[in-house]
Amino acid sequence: MIKFKSGNVLELLLIALLYVVAARVGQIFALPPGNITPVWLPSGLMLAAALLRGQQIWPGIFIGAAIVRGWAYADFSSLTDALMSVFSASAYGFGEVLCTLIAFRVLGRRRDSTELFVHLSVFRQFLVYGVIAGPLISAVIGVFTLAISGQLPLDLVAVSLLNRWVGAGVGVLLLTPTVLSLHSSDPWIPPGRLGFELFCFAILGILLPTLDSILIALIGYPVNAVYLAVPLLLWSVVRLGIRPTLLAAVYFTAIELSLNLFGQGAFHLESQALSVLSFQVYVVATVAPILVVASLLMGKASIMARLEDEVTHDALTHAFNRQYLDQQLQLEVSRQFRYKSPFSLLMLDIDHFKQINDTHGHLAGDRVLKELVRVVDAEIRENDVMARWGGEEFIILMPETNAQGAALFAERIRQQVADTRFLPDKQVHISIGVIEYRTGTPIDDIMGELDVALYRAKRDGRNLVRVAGEPSHLV
Repeated sequence: MIKFKSGNVLELLLIALLYVVAARVGQIFALPPGNITPVWLPSGLMLAAALLRGQQIWPGIFIGAAIVRGWAYADFSSLTDALMSVFSASAYGFGEVLCTLIAFRVLGRRRDSTELFVHLSVFRQFLVYGVIAGPLISAVIGVFTLAISGQLPLDLVAVSLLNRWVGAGVGVLLLTPTVLSLHSSDPWIPPGRLGFELFCFAILGILLPTLDSILIALIGYPVNAVYLAVPLLLWSVVRLGIRPTLLAAVYFTAIELSLNLFGQGAFHLESQALSVLSFQVYVVATVAPILVVASLLMGKASIMARLEDEVTHDALTHAFNRQYLDQQLQLEVSRQFRYKSPFSLLMLDIDHFKQINDTHGHLAGDRVLKELVRVVDAEIRENDVMARWGGEEFIILMPETNAQGAALFAERIRQQVADTRFLPDKQVHISIGVIEYRTGTPIDDIMGELDVALYRAKRDGRNLVRVAGEPSHLV
């Protein structure tokens, strides 16, 4: 038996309410003369809610869908009609739940829209299961239950099935990434890029009714001016990112729906089926390229970030590597020469590390190295750099720190390591050498003196801190 807490019940009721409100809003914008909605809003909103909150929201989807179906088709004039209405509403609710859960089980929980596009495989799964397969199953169940219950004439089954399938798919394509993008913690607009694109979006939106009329008069047949926004949207996704671009696409879609609601626009045609289909083609032609470009851009950015990580980090411990440390040292030397700000270096080494490998095995030694990096990384500042120097030796670069401050920090991490249980039957200790950079001294000389300080710590008994050029008793 499924048990729901009061908070969960409230969430389910809110999900059901969201479904009902979205459905009613969508029906307001249905294209005349019938009640055919080119963009089924609940499908996109429910998938986004599931990706954000989890599959446990399915009862809310079921309740909302059943209410909407009952609202539109309920007939209680007889017991048979009442039973068929209940059957139809329940089956429709089941179909909507199945539509959402199919995509959710493939995609899993997603925090924001970027997770749909970083990997092309995930984006393809979103298209196949979220935009195509799920809405198709829901449409088949919904339409055929209407036909079985006698609420839909058989000659309209094919047209209704196509419209409901495509409408739900378009809703997912347009709204699911948009809602997830709103949930993202990324900046709304990249710094320094607010301007031309958003100005063009606003002006084009204001002029759309006039532009539609002008183009129809000039060309002689309906041509929708909103297609002029497609290249601008593609440029926007490169410049501004996916969130403002998707919001702009929703903005233009809402404008066109509003125009058709009042009998205007190029999508207001004599044939209802053609009106719906042409509008759906517009949404797909507008949104699909945005998502494809976003997927390519984010996939490229992910690959570049991974390559940069591999180039700058040690594969085993994930500390920075020696190459990255050399670059940061050169930058710090230049900064020290210009601003006379001190910086210090620490060289730490695990005492008797060979014994750990010989006694516990190399896998245990690797775990000790990784755990050491984790412990030390939790103590260093954000602008400090910890790098693997070689074997069990690590270097810590500490900007804006003199020898005294570095020695105090070294003593703190030495004690922290000593207090940490790395292995069940062996205590792990480290020895540390410390040096403050002197202006004009070659880095190789500094590293040599640092190595000597570390050797002194080893020679004096290990598990110690020694500062280069200072007597042992001062530490």
